[in-house]
Amino acid sequence: MKLRPSIHLRIGRAARLLGVAVATTAVLMTWSSNASAKPSEAVGTPAAIGIQTTAQCVVVLPFSSCRTGSVPAHSQGHFVRFALSGPGCIAYQVIDSRNGVIVRTGTAFGGKSQTTLYNVYSWYELDVGGGLVAGCVGVIWNW
Repeated sequence: MKLRPSIHLRIGRAARLLGVAVATTAVLMTWSSNASAKPSEAVGTPAAIGIQTTAQCVVVLPFSSCRTGSVPAHSQGHFVRFALSGPGCIAYQVIDSRNGVIVRTGTAFGGKSQTTLYNVYSWYELDVGGGLVAGCVGVIWNW
């Protein structure tokens, strides 16, 4: 005889799924309201474009986000690299710090991922959205 899950288990499962949906929506809404951040508000902005620069942030609370400081594109190779690591990573955006334009978005569910953006010429920030577990680390660099 096959046992059916109790109503309490089904309600708990539905509540968790609803929580994930609400949290994802909250992260995306936060991103849309933060997309107009000015480069002068960025943390860790270096004075010269020709230097190696790294910026990082950590999502410290579940269902929240963090944004790195601004990093210039590599002055000769015209690229920036970024990586996400940790169990709480859900989504990311790379944002042009000078004009607020989102140049790359994506998802990253846990684990590690590293990407290089080519043909970029401005300053960039990485915005990282976290999920059920805190501890997602986002890093962006130009070397």
